[in-house]
Amino acid sequence: MPGSKGIWTYMWVVLFIPVSSLAAGVLAYIMRLPAPGSGGYGFWAILRGYAPFWPRTYGVRHIPSLILGVAVLLLLAVSQRAPKPVVTMFQVRVILLVLLALLILLGKILIVGELNRFTAETTAPLFIYAGLDLFLVFLMTFLPSYRKPGVPMA
Repeated sequence: MPGSKGIWTYMWVVLFIPVSSLAAGVLAYIMRLPAPGSGGYGFWAILRGYAPFWPRTYGVRHIPSLILGVAVLLLLAVSQRAPKPVVTMFQVRVILLVLLALLILLGKILIVGELNRFTAETTAPLFIYAGLDLFLVFLMTFLPSYRKPGVPMA
């Protein structure tokens, strides 16, 4: 059923935002980051502090990386429906891996290089969110709905 496959490619784009937000909250809990505002270490406090991405929450820093992830997934979804793809899956995966490596190096340089603890605490989540979202998008490129029919998995 080619029609249902086309719907699932766009459904993954819609489902990416809540999955990414939930993963960010769980990752913040695993990293033992204090909840913004209250400073508590409880699971629900941290999940409510880091996972939501609406304004007036700490998770609003997650929005730039969410936009990047959604843009890449939309590019893949549109590319799958085009007769001649805009980009190949291999190109997207290589670009995602290079971006992830550059982001990790840049984050490590900036965070370790900063002597002020406050600026390191405000900068680190930006790199954590972006790295998490790029990694999730990379994993989502292996979903069967993003492959063209008859093309083996690369």
